Amino acid sequence: MKNCILIDFDGTITKDDTTKTLVFELLKLNFLKFPRVFYYIIMLKLVKNKTLKQNYKNCMISYLLYGLKINKLTKLLNLFSYKVKKNIRPFMIEIIKKNFKKGNVILVVTASPEITTKICLTDLPVHVVGTEFSYKSGMFDNFYKLPSCYGTNKIKYI
Repeated sequence: MKNCILIDFDGTITKDDTTKTLVFELLKLNFLKFPRVFYYIIMLKLVKNKTLKQNYKNCMISYLLYGLKINKLTKLLNLFSYKVKKNIRPFMIEIIKKNFKKGNVILVVTASPEITTKICLTDLPVHVVGTEFSYKSGMFDNFYKLPSCYGTNKIKYI
């Protein structure tokens, strides 16, 4: 039987939250979405409840992904990954590699979008479980899987 190592992404593997980087990159694809994104940013500043904050983050990301095809995101995701990899803690890479060599399974469980987290960690021997955003008929629709992979819901995802 193998042991399973559970690791969070934002603020654990990375030095801080990667949401800002993702939102900035997604806005480059359609800056006309900025007014509504600005509303979400204001709400994130005003709301104190952490679960509600995460819901606003997910709504904002879902809104920015809406109508995009995966092939249009490829360049953006590569640029996002490049920026985030600069933010990964070197000692966390060593912890992951050391545990993998021991035969452990490493599971990164994150509230961040699964699709964006996976691309950032392709060079590491990890499995990623994160918030899933709905993709139908060849493009993203305006939904994310409920409940999101946040807080106690992470247990359900695992």
